[in-house]
Amino acid sequence: MNVVDDRPMNLKEAAAMYGLTVATLRAEAARGRLEIFRIGRRDYTTIQAMREMVRKCRDAARQRAFTPAHDVRRRELRLHWRH
Repeated sequence: MNVVDDRPMNLKEAAAMYGLTVATLRAEAARGRLEIFRIGRRDYTTIQAMREMVRKCRDAARQRAFTPAHDVRRRELRLHWRH
């Protein structure tokens, strides 16, 4: 990590840099994926925190994408018996 990665930037700057909205960043912070901090009346984050959020989101997406074959078969059987 270098000094630039650790420089505070407000959420509006961070959102613009990553093509997101401030609301999305606040939601990710509420989910525990983004570290934000307050100075005065403004919320800030860092480039390093943004990179970490992206990594956490990717990891979560991979976990959701993986469904063991036995779970799929069990779900199919449940749906079949409902009809």
